[in-house]
Amino acid sequence: MKVKNKVQVLLLAMTVLATIFLIWAGLSGNNDIFPLLLTLVVTLSMGNLMLQHRNNRGFHLYRIAFGFGLFSLLLSVTYFVTG
Repeated sequence: MKVKNKVQVLLLAMTVLATIFLIWAGLSGNNDIFPLLLTLVVTLSMGNLMLQHRNNRGFHLYRIAFGFGLFSLLLSVTYFVTG
């Protein structure tokens, strides 16, 4: 198995796990961690899409979306720690 495939499988597993935690936070009423988990799921999903479409013309759009996702995740972590 190539390294790229291992990274994709790891990203997919982390996305599924983060989605499960997101659903748990929504159903249990943990509103403090909900924005953090939501941005984590979006960022991991964008990373997975970026790797899947690495050789397509739309790769740069996924790269930009992943960058915005990382920035949003950074802001969400900062808000979670300080707020």
